[in-house]
Amino acid sequence: MRSHRQIGLLLACCLVAGCGDGGAAGSARRTPATIAPAVGAALARQADVIAATAELGDSCTLLIRARDFQRDVDAAIADGQIPRRLRAALRSSAESLSDGVSCRPDPQPKHGDGHHRRHGRGHGRGQGDD
Repeated sequence: MRSHRQIGLLLACCLVAGCGDGGAAGSARRTPATIAPAVGAALARQADVIAATAELGDSCTLLIRARDFQRDVDAAIADGQIPRRLRAALRSSAESLSDGVSCRPDPQPKHGDGHHRRHGRGHGRGQGDD
């Protein structure tokens, strides 16, 4: 399934981007492009849930979660919580994931499939004319 690969990419992006050097010596010249730990953790949790949903094969729930993830990524970018150098890759991955999923609900039994014949009114054992 194509989405499993995309989910892995999203997880990797969230985890790597959330790693910083913790303000080590020499980092004063240039601030590392990292996602705040809380934001990175939240996005990683969402990606984990998306991966679990993909494993279950529930395409409709997967689509909803992928779209929610895409909205959250867009919001984090708009709020300046995602460093510039990571924005394009994260946004592209989230959009690709959402675009790569389509909702295919399980087929519902058609009316007249014999179900009503067994449970119809007045028909069956012990009912009817004696």
